[in-house]
Amino acid sequence: MTTTPFQITNDESFLPSVILIWPSGHLEVVEADVSQMKSYREMAEELIRADGLDAVHFSPALTQVKEIVGLSMNVAMYVDRDANAKGLPDNAIGTILYGQGSEIRGPIIISLEDQRYDCYSFTTLDDLVDTYNAINDVCDGLLIIKDEDDGRYDPYA
Repeated sequence: MTTTPFQITNDESFLPSVILIWPSGHLEVVEADVSQMKSYREMAEELIRADGLDAVHFSPALTQVKEIVGLSMNVAMYVDRDANAKGLPDNAIGTILYGQGSEIRGPIIISLEDQRYDCYSFTTLDDLVDTYNAINDVCDGLLIIKDEDDGRYDPYA
């Protein structure tokens, strides 16, 4: 089930979710408990229609997002491993978050990860919103969250 940020209200219970960022820069929040998925392949197929994923466990930008938000777990990024072969469009936000000089193409998945590289969904609305606002800050406002003057989304408004 896909939920866009503006559909989340303070009255609804928050289900485990991950962040998808499309090549257009649009953010999408997807209800998914990735810790219950059997493999990266299942996560790839279900969330971004990919045959497999490559994981970005660490980068300066992902570490910066973790520190801004104050998360106890790492922020991880997963990308379609065949995106170049498929001719998928550039993902500027993914490329900035990767920060290693290579271009990231296609949609990306943002989730949490422990020290053993086990993947977890966001379980609180505050952590999720703080994370995508931090991503927006690190990427100089490129993330398209909602049509608001400051580029931020307030889930409690």
